[in-house]
Amino acid sequence: MFKRENHRSLSKSKDSSKHGQDGVKRRLFLENLEDRRLLAVGPQLIGVQDNDGSLLRFDDPTQTRNVAPRELTFRFDENQSFSDLQYQSIQVDSTGIQITRSNYDGQFMPAQAETDFGLTDDLTGESLVNIRFTASRLGVEHNDIKLLFQKKDMQIASLPQINVVDDRIEIVLNATPNNYTTAGELVEAINNDVDARSLIFAELIPDQNGDTKQDQNIVLDVDLTEVSPVELGGADDIVVKPGFVGVGDSSNELIVRFADTLPDDLYRIDVFSNGSLALRNTDGDQFNDLDDDISTPGQDRIINFELDLGAKVRAVVPQPVIRTVDQSSTVIRE
Repeated sequence: MFKRENHRSLSKSKDSSKHGQDGVKRRLFLENLEDRRLLAVGPQLIGVQDNDGSLLRFDDPTQTRNVAPRELTFRFDENQSFSDLQYQSIQVDSTGIQITRSNYDGQFMPAQAETDFGLTDDLTGESLVNIRFTASRLGVEHNDIKLLFQKKDMQIASLPQINVVDDRIEIVLNATPNNYTTAGELVEAINNDVDARSLIFAELIPDQNGDTKQDQNIVLDVDLTEVSPVELGGADDIVVKPGFVGVGDSSNELIVRFADTLPDDLYRIDVFSNGSLALRNTDGDQFNDLDDDISTPGQDRIINFELDLGAKVRAVVPQPVIRTVDQSSTVIRE
């Protein structure tokens, strides 16, 4: 007895098997791709343009303008925007962007102070260590920054404790035996403190042999009443306060408009990237922060230019004239 096979069923079964094998093959070609996400990065400055359309060059500290700009347009990379709070901070506190003039002396010098904590060599009288504190921003406003030092037995190894109130930096040095604060630890603590770093930065000054003496104990045998306070001074540069700061034709343009005509002088523009001074977009990303990592901040941008407007006629004063009988005239000169 013969059994008739259902060819349609066989054909369907073969097709299903074939499709199943193809599906397996297709699945074999699928790969799990690396998860890549677009990192948020801070604003990047593309250019600075005055109201006449001229660009300020980033790499030319000697560039000169013969016409005083009424406003400057800061153009950043696309998709950047800034908040009203940031605009206000620039206008009122020069936070984010600061424009300074040299006050006619042709140079910029921030407020500074140095101290050796009274530690000197008994034989030579030379300082055993020297630390310099420099204002983070230019301007006479920062001549009054003060550092007040105290010491305390903290019972453990610890960096100095720092507290900032307005323009006063209160520093408590560690007086724990065998864990006395060193010069290097003081510099590290100041430069790593966000609030203190917005006011000053600290550095060790090397001696004539190039040694910074970073391990020098600055607590033991030191009378802090003779050291504290350390007050910064020496700055004479003038910060230019804008009359208006706001958005330009697009969200990535920031306009700084001057309240008064700028005089002949040397000017410097600072766009800050670090700490509480940093220019930030609406997402809070810091200027020039390209890796979304606050532990590796970007670099500040500094642009210099000079205004040489030439002589101006401010008034015309007529000279007195006396007519004589023969109609000749005489000009009286003082």
